[in-house]
Amino acid sequence: MKKIIEIQEKVSFHWNNETKAIIATWNHFFIEENDFQSAIKDVLKFAETNKAKAWIVDASDAKSLCKPELFDKIKDNILPKLNKIGIKYYVTISPKESSFAKLTEIKYKQIVTNLGIANVEFENISSAIEWLKDINNN
Repeated sequence: MKKIIEIQEKVSFHWNNETKAIIATWNHFFIEENDFQSAIKDVLKFAETNKAKAWIVDASDAKSLCKPELFDKIKDNILPKLNKIGIKYYVTISPKESSFAKLTEIKYKQIVTNLGIANVEFENISSAIEWLKDINNN
């Protein structure tokens, strides 16, 4: 996997070329809006250029709740762009511990489903990647 960008101790974005997937690994949802906006702009451009088909959100170790202002920006601006750039699958790895992180994840899943992006959930990243490999081969 190739690292695209990282916001230290918050989130890192990687590229899995075999599955054409962006993998967002979250450690902490409480993130500064400016930091996130700068990073996500680059990640979305990378996803579009490389014809990404899946967006994997690994929130298995994530903590906290997303700031309301940032949640609204993601809901209104970022998630709709996933559909526009060709993302077909929004894959989630559920938080293990934090109930606040689970609330954030549930809200995002509802939004992408309403946008017409298939939403799939797995217990771990390995299972998600294997599933994407299987559907890409069929």
